[in-house]
Amino acid sequence: MPRQVLAFSGLHRNGHPLTEADLAQVAEMGNAQGSAPLTFGHVRGDAIRYGSAQNFATGPYTDPISGASVTGLFADLDFLDAVRPHVEAGTLAQRSIGIRRDPKGRLYPHHVALLGAQPPAVPGLPDLVAFDAGGTDLAEIRVTLGPAGPLDGTQADAAADFRGIGGNLVMPGFTAPKLDWVR
Repeated sequence: MPRQVLAFSGLHRNGHPLTEADLAQVAEMGNAQGSAPLTFGHVRGDAIRYGSAQNFATGPYTDPISGASVTGLFADLDFLDAVRPHVEAGTLAQRSIGIRRDPKGRLYPHHVALLGAQPPAVPGLPDLVAFDAGGTDLAEIRVTLGPAGPLDGTQADAAADFRGIGGNLVMPGFTAPKLDWVR
């Protein structure tokens, strides 16, 4: 289970500030409850658990945007086997922690949302990793694009194993232009 940063102290896109004390309370309450579920997106009501976040801790972290020294909230994320390939492929590259208050007003980790296209409220978080650095090698997907003209589906499909990894064809009018745009 790789240790991941879930949030860090400061004011974030959603307008909610997180202090060192807030993060310490979330870590304490998360460890008291044992774990928080991993979900697809933020949940309202009942949701399927796609893994768990556990062993919460705070520690020093560097804000990747400002370079400031801040306090980070970390946890070990244990993905279900069915989810791991999506993390490896980058289709679930980000996360966002859902923090709630219990009836006594204490902050706790309600869930950790796995995000695809939606950016997290905490900017600059590194992409998720599916394995420990000392564990199995990550499957790296790199599409090498030359200086040639616009991509068509055949070029992109030949550059990486899109069908084997994601189970989808590269669509000339849909996927290929997006890949060309990020080139």
